[in-house]
Amino acid sequence: MSEQSEILCPDNIAQVLGQAGLPCTPAGHTSGAQITTYHYNLISLKDHSKAARAVRALSAALHTPCSLIPSDRAHIAVQVARAERDMVILRDTVQHMTADRTPTTAALGMDDAGRPVIIDIATMPHMLIAGATGSGKSVALNTILCSMLYCATPVMTQFVMIDPKQVELSAYAGLPHLAAPIVTSAGEAVKTLASINIAMDRRYKVMARKGTKSGAEAGFPRMVVVIDELADLMLVSKKAVEQSIIRIAQLGRAAGIHLIVATQKPVVSVVTGLIQGNIPCKLALQTASTSDSVRILGHKGAERLLGRGDALLKLPDRVQETRIQCAYTSESDIAAIVNYWQHDAKRRG
Repeated sequence: MSEQSEILCPDNIAQVLGQAGLPCTPAGHTSGAQITTYHYNLISLKDHSKAARAVRALSAALHTPCSLIPSDRAHIAVQVARAERDMVILRDTVQHMTADRTPTTAALGMDDAGRPVIIDIATMPHMLIAGATGSGKSVALNTILCSMLYCATPVMTQFVMIDPKQVELSAYAGLPHLAAPIVTSAGEAVKTLASINIAMDRRYKVMARKGTKSGAEAGFPRMVVVIDELADLMLVSKKAVEQSIIRIAQLGRAAGIHLIVATQKPVVSVVTGLIQGNIPCKLALQTASTSDSVRILGHKGAERLLGRGDALLKLPDRVQETRIQCAYTSESDIAAIVNYWQHDAKRRG
């Protein structure tokens, strides 16, 4: 039996915390795919200032990453990485999408209590995904796209995909939901973003003429603009790309146009202050540094994630992020979904 398994129970963890100067009593725990969250009430609230140091001592005792987080049921909560992770796959998440799902519903994965995490991109209304190489960023993006394709027909939702690396989104070539062929040139991507702004203005004119307040009421399909990788576009034409993204972020919601922007380089020259401030929903996977975490979330924390889909989800209507395990979507999953829609389009003629 490993040293971790010998100590990894609520009472034993409380004992280690007490030895580190933080006497406490267990108040329950929950398990996610990668972590277990333990809740504790302090014997004396005066000891709260010692919590961070005590958790560092716990991490050293367990030889595994531990984090101190706010608790919704006790004075503090401690998240401990599990020795063996559970795999979360696309099917585990999409089966929880309800009948009232929308054409922009996305199933991300499971939270730290093992509950499904399902969001509506349209209510976000835009999303920034960032994480270092190997963090699971590309898989998370595929999970979002594939789960949306469980809900939306080509009439309901259109995609504009921008993939300067020419590898991340190529599996979606031929998808009938595409408003245009996948854009693989950074130079063409700049023109594409400008054309989306023109299309957005056209939607607003039709909405004004019809007296409607949304693109859906005016009969327009949802349009989801997917960018992977943002850094490549910023190298080509930073000013034009930033202006296009900011304008879509500010005006796109009512017109039914939504952004999903992904990058492996969440530095200030790529995720500028204006982009960061105008995209309220963030999915931060493991970052290479504290500064990268601050650039995405506004504070440190993402650098301590465990990789392979371990992420912090920041929703626009919540102060505290939700720690989630993003579901795994395989290449065969993507191929099967694209193949289904291609055959469906042929059947409909």
